[in-house]
Amino acid sequence: MQKLINIILIIFLSHNIAFAQTIVKPVVTAKVDIQNISNRKYFQTTLDSINNAKSSIYMTMYFISLSDTQGNSKVLQLVNALIAAHKRGLKIKIILDRTFTFTSSSGQGDPRKNDVRNQVAYTYLKSNGLEVYYEDITNYTHIKSLIIDEETVIIGSTNWTTSALTKNNEASLLIKSKSLAQELTEDFNKIQLDQEEEYIDNSPKVELPISFMPIFEKFIEKHDEKLFSMYLYFIQKANFEFETEKEFEYKELRELFQKGATSKEFKQNYYLREYIKRLEKRYGLIKYLNPKNTTDPIKLMLSSEVKGKVSDQIVISTKGENQSFTIPQSFCNTTGTSAYLANPSIVISSTAYGGKSHIKLGL
Repeated sequence: MQKLINIILIIFLSHNIAFAQTIVKPVVTAKVDIQNISNRKYFQTTLDSINNAKSSIYMTMYFISLSDTQGNSKVLQLVNALIAAHKRGLKIKIILDRTFTFTSSSGQGDPRKNDVRNQVAYTYLKSNGLEVYYEDITNYTHIKSLIIDEETVIIGSTNWTTSALTKNNEASLLIKSKSLAQELTEDFNKIQLDQEEEYIDNSPKVELPISFMPIFEKFIEKHDEKLFSMYLYFIQKANFEFETEKEFEYKELRELFQKGATSKEFKQNYYLREYIKRLEKRYGLIKYLNPKNTTDPIKLMLSSEVKGKVSDQIVISTKGENQSFTIPQSFCNTTGTSAYLANPSIVISSTAYGGKSHIKLGL
């Protein structure tokens, strides 16, 4: 009997050993290079990694504390390195946290406006052409990571803030592992994005000093939408050079301004010349150097003088670093009386980064 039991035991063990050999495979460990970049090591290592990136950067960041886009803070250096990488042709995709916070018992308004921690960084990156998103407002994205060239991972506790980069005790690692980079990229692509993405206008802008506001008031009073468009055209073509003689062609000006015109006023040089004279006599914005000439070239200088005062027709509101003002719809309606440019929409906003206020008028 014992002999039979031993035979059965031997058969059982041999069978299971054979089965185990079919399912248990040897573990092959890939080489992983890990570097401690905690505390003060993080900034320079991350900056160098971004600057040396060759193909792609995928970044998830809980907090980018960017308040000034004109200085030389460590945060700005990192952000500008991302912009430079984008300009080198790298694939850049950034996800920032923005979470709904119950700051008001009324429940009114857009909950996205409750969390503005990353607003300046988002706008700055977006306006420079980068692919940047907020994650879905119902989730917290507390990750602080970069995946570079599908093989280098920078991950840890470090936010992009001045305190984290210069004072805080932070723990971060640089890990070179293609398999880890692949796994984290898959997780990155699973993050739900905010579908109500903010629109950032990247169209060409004419920047005017905030002191132009009094003159702008007069354009509104006189209903001179067309003349206002002409002035913006001259500023762009003159490359923002004031008090310098510039030449313009009637043909180009006529072709540009007669689009959408219902009368003959922009179809003859004479009428164009009368509009140019009005810019000089009514507004003092140019010096017309050949007012009797109806053939090319038009010669004029942009005047740097600004006169007048702001009235209640322009309502200016200021909150933090952002300024805005309201104007008659005809000055910004793409189907209205300002439709005399190839892209006629006039988008007006004002920001005060570094204490410098400008009115940006999109053409």
